[in-house]
Amino acid sequence: MSTALILIDIQNDYFPGGRMELVNSLEAAGAAARLLDCFRKASWPVYHIRHISTKPAASFFLPGRPRQPSCHP
Repeated sequence: MSTALILIDIQNDYFPGGRMELVNSLEAAGAAARLLDCFRKASWPVYHIRHISTKPAASFFLPGRPRQPSCHP
């Protein structure tokens, strides 16, 4: 199969109250959740990519933060 879903950086820092809040992040997470559900039901491959900053002066994507958004749509 040549089809897979790749979800990248759906992390707390992008959601309301996060350190780098993005516009429409809740809507984007909802769309990602719907796609994820379809892929899982079809038993198609899913890959989750999570960036973590290791730089001493980093202000977001810090190690030890929760993996999933705390605000689900």
